[in-house]
Amino acid sequence: KVWQKRKCIVKNGFLTISHGTANRPPAKLNLLTCQVKTNPEEKKCFDLISHDRTYHFQAEDEQDCQIWISVLQNSKEEALNNAFKGDDNTGENNIVQELTKEIISDVQRMPGNDMCCD
Repeated sequence: KVWQKRKCIVKNGFLTISHGTANRPPAKLNLLTCQVKTNPEEKKCFDLISHDRTYHFQAEDEQDCQIWISVLQNSKEEALNNAFKGDDNTGENNIVQELTKEIISDVQRMPGNDMCCD
């Protein structure tokens, strides 16, 4: 497997992953809808599972991998706590709104949901 380095940013409950080409917009993942899974066979690798894709990451070493996993989990936990607090200063309402839109969009894309049942 050939690994490609990507610029990743964790901010306000989102992980932004830049593509190898500048003409493609970065992938922006809401961490509230993702799950982090460690890879027991490869200690410096982990997976980030979103609703429609699994992203495979490889860190430089085991310690770096644990730091990344911790950052992702802490950011997810902070976003969830902020969403339940309802503090308007940290932008969590945007996270809740984006999560709601994402869920509605997923439901609407399901087979049979292309028309009203009434």
